[in-house]
Amino acid sequence: MEIGPDRATVHYAKLTLESACSVVDLLVAVQDVVTILKKLLLEHQILPKHIEYNNISIRNDNGVQGVVIDLDFPDLIEASRSTEEFGLCGTLAFQSLNRLGSRFSSDKQHTIQDSLESVFYVLCWACYGYSHDGRSDKFRPNWMGRWTERHSVESIYSEKRSFRSSEIPSHVNRYMGCQRDILESVIEKIRRKIERQLPNEKACDAILDILTKGIEEAREERCGMAAECSKAMRSANGASSSKKEVA
Repeated sequence: MEIGPDRATVHYAKLTLESACSVVDLLVAVQDVVTILKKLLLEHQILPKHIEYNNISIRNDNGVQGVVIDLDFPDLIEASRSTEEFGLCGTLAFQSLNRLGSRFSSDKQHTIQDSLESVFYVLCWACYGYSHDGRSDKFRPNWMGRWTERHSVESIYSEKRSFRSSEIPSHVNRYMGCQRDILESVIEKIRRKIERQLPNEKACDAILDILTKGIEEAREERCGMAAECSKAMRSANGASSSKKEVA
């Protein structure tokens, strides 16, 4: 992988999260993304907002890594404008409650919590929206389908508010056995942290702690990646890689 300073330039393959062969790979990729967001915020005062499913990629050269591949719409955190005045903030399905609510109230500003909440929705999409073999699941939960109702922001806001404030009413489709159990526990813990709306650095650290413990538990339970799966991911990376600026 070619990585510039602070992962500013990456040589990546467009593999989205459902390509992760195990819960370890998936959580490592998400952990990397949260780490990148934290570093951009604390070290560079940059706040990425355009977080959605296709903008988080997996790379597997000498180990799985998660990469944010599209930061076309970042902002300096000193900016005092409302979220409505900014550019794109991702598709509605992955926007935070705060961002969706800003369509009705122009005094709400985009924060790192909004970006973290978008990452959470991306994680949920990968886990509940795909079958165990990584294919788009035709039995996708109804609540997930309602996130894509483009002509009803109010409905999406209501669905997400209910989703974020209560236990998720479905089982993970993408992984089975101990992987499913661990992932459902991790997702529920992250949901609770997102709901609490912790301050910037604490929010990042809390989610990173949950992801780290989930990875450790999965490794202890031997829920790791099979060698043949790792080889397949490396092959896919080599076939579809390209170069792009991300920060």
